[in-house]
Amino acid sequence: MMQRLEIDGKPLGVGEAVRLVANNAGVLDVSSPDMSCGVNGDVAAASYAEVAPGQELGFGWRHDRDYKGIVMTPGHWGPTYIYAAPAKSNGKGDVWVKISEDLPDDGNGNGPFDRLKANDGVISIKLPDLEAGDYLFRAEAIALQQAYRYNDAQLYIGCAQIRVTGNGNKALPSGVAFPGAYKADDAGLFLKGDATSHKTVTGYKSLGPAVSSLKDVAKKVVQKVVEQVAEKKPQEDAPAKEEAAPAPKKTPEPKQAVKKEPEAPKAESTPEATKEQPKKEQPKKEEAKAPAAQDAAPAAPRKCIRRRSSSLRKRANDAYSQYMIRSRKRDALRS
Repeated sequence: MMQRLEIDGKPLGVGEAVRLVANNAGVLDVSSPDMSCGVNGDVAAASYAEVAPGQELGFGWRHDRDYKGIVMTPGHWGPTYIYAAPAKSNGKGDVWVKISEDLPDDGNGNGPFDRLKANDGVISIKLPDLEAGDYLFRAEAIALQQAYRYNDAQLYIGCAQIRVTGNGNKALPSGVAFPGAYKADDAGLFLKGDATSHKTVTGYKSLGPAVSSLKDVAKKVVQKVVEQVAEKKPQEDAPAKEEAAPAPKKTPEPKQAVKKEPEAPKAESTPEATKEQPKKEQPKKEEAKAPAAQDAAPAAPRKCIRRRSSSLRKRANDAYSQYMIRSRKRDALRS
C-alpha cells in the first residue's frame, strides 16, 4: 500500500495528504471504479502536501498498514507508473496524465520492483515544471508474477493530494480515464506465457498512454485567447454592421443645403437689382434734403431761388452718383 510521502527525502506523517486505501489487496478487475485511486480512494485526505517544481517527490510503500513490515511480498515484479490529474476532477473522466514510468528490464535482474525495494519502498520522481495548483498524483505498482493467467495481474494503486507552488509554466493536457485506460487483454497485463519472473520476459510493452511532455502554459494562454476572440468575433460583427448602416443617413446633406443658401442672394444681386435699390432710396434722400434747403431760405428773392434750386439739383445728382458708386463697390465686395 502507498501510505506516506517524502519531499526531498524528508518523510511526512503516515496518511498525511494521502488517500489511504482500505487494504493491501491489489485491484484485479481493470473495469472497477477502484482503478482510479484504489479501494476507498475516492475519500479525500484532510490536507495537501506543498511541493515546488524541481523538488523530489517520493511515494512510500509498505506491505502492512501504519507503514510497518516489509515493502512487499518476495517474488513480486512488474512496472511502476505515476499519473497526475487536476484535484478538482477527483480523478473522474479523461484527466489522468502519465508523467513517469519504470518498465521491467529485459532479463537483467534489475527491474522496477528491485529498485523500489533498494530505495526502502519509495518511488521517487522530480516534480515537473507544473503551474501552481492542486493536483492528485496516482502512484501505481503492477505485480505480474501471475499475469500468465487472464485477469490475474495485481494492480496496487494509491493517490496523494499535492499542492504545487512556485511559477511553473507547464499545464496538464487532456489525459485518460480510470477505469478505461487499461484492458484485461493488454499485452502489458496478460503475458500469455511463463511470467513467474521478469527474467523470462523480454520486450515488455508499457500500459496506457506515453509519458506526457506536458503543455507550455504560454501556448495554453494564447490558445484560450484565440478561442475567446473566435467566440466573440461573430457577436462583434453584427453590431458593427448595424452601426455602419446609419452612417449614410448622417451624410452632410443639410450642410450642402446651407452652403447653397448664400449662393441664392448672389444670383439675385444683378446690376438691375442694384439699380432698383438706389432708385427707391433716392426720393427719400431728396425729400430729406429738399425741405432742409427750403427751410434755410424762406425769405430769399425769386432770382436766388432758381440758382439755389439748380445748385440743389447738382448736389442731389452728385450725391446720387456717389451713392451709386458706393453701392456698386458694396456689390462688388459681396460678390
